[in-house]
Amino acid sequence: LLRMRHGDPRAWTAFDARYRPVLTEFARRLRLDDELRHLCVDDVLTNAAVRLTEAEVKAPANIAAYLLVAARN
Repeated sequence: LLRMRHGDPRAWTAFDARYRPVLTEFARRLRLDDELRHLCVDDVLTNAAVRLTEAEVKAPANIAAYLLVAARN
């Protein structure tokens, strides 16, 4: 997250690569169709990444759990 806050594009790519499979599996278990699953995962990852890179936001202890709660909501 620190590297993302400093604008490192590789950090954004690593964030996506690490957490996209977790969210995709969660969406698959909810039986979302492929198009909706892709859109939801993109939205959650983008919104969470932007939010978590704000300087005043404290990073959650477990980012995967944070993302799953965000996806559920």
